[in-house]
Amino acid sequence: MAIVTFLLLTAALLSLWFKRIPLIWGSLLALSVITGLFADLLSVLGVAWASLLALFWVSYREKPTAAWFIAIAALSLALKIRFLPGFSPLCITSKFGLGMEGVIIGLFPLAFVVPLAKNPAEWSGAAQGTFAGVLGIAAMAVLAILTHTVAFDCKLPSVMALRTFSNLFFTSIPEEGFYRGFLQNNLCRYFGNRAAGLLITSVIFTAAHIFWSPDLGVLAFVFIAGLLYGGAYLWSGRIEAAIATHFLLNLIHQSCFTYHAM
Repeated sequence: MAIVTFLLLTAALLSLWFKRIPLIWGSLLALSVITGLFADLLSVLGVAWASLLALFWVSYREKPTAAWFIAIAALSLALKIRFLPGFSPLCITSKFGLGMEGVIIGLFPLAFVVPLAKNPAEWSGAAQGTFAGVLGIAAMAVLAILTHTVAFDCKLPSVMALRTFSNLFFTSIPEEGFYRGFLQNNLCRYFGNRAAGLLITSVIFTAAHIFWSPDLGVLAFVFIAGLLYGGAYLWSGRIEAAIATHFLLNLIHQSCFTYHAM
């Protein structure tokens, strides 16, 4: 049942790039919540939090005020860092698991407000942004080696196929939808300054990773990564560039360097 839940969530995300129709992605999301209940991936309380977040998003869509922005950001971040109970991850290894809340948090902005690539020109822009992101990844790798934050460790991580699938659909797509597509985009607008929006979002992104790794050296590179993802988004104007950059950095980190979350 857990497999069905995550496949439904994946289908909901993918459907947004084909037909962003509420009846389609909403039905897939609702079915994933129902199967998630049976699989003990969330409780009735988790359903309540997800429903409240959906209500916030509908209200924000109708009237995108700063108050609704703050409400969505606060509830999403509280769920993201698991401050609020109601969701239980499916543990694959002692340090790797799959959770529903992160996907739900990122699905709503992608479904409601973030422009998605539809035509060749927009995908070309995303590809150019990804190329710039790859150059940034190379620079980060050199800096991480020189500072001894990571070391070369080429290998096939455990459950590689599942990690790669999770990296794209349960990490990169939803996190970029929320952090860059929603938070950064709005902070840039509220402050009237793209640099301020980029920096503040990267700080929030880093803070949310403290429980993933309390190591200050690693967190410093999480901050730099946040700047890289946000920069790719700002430079290209396409969320797909940020998603691809995020995915590639995580894939390279797991496969080519020391990685603590195995």
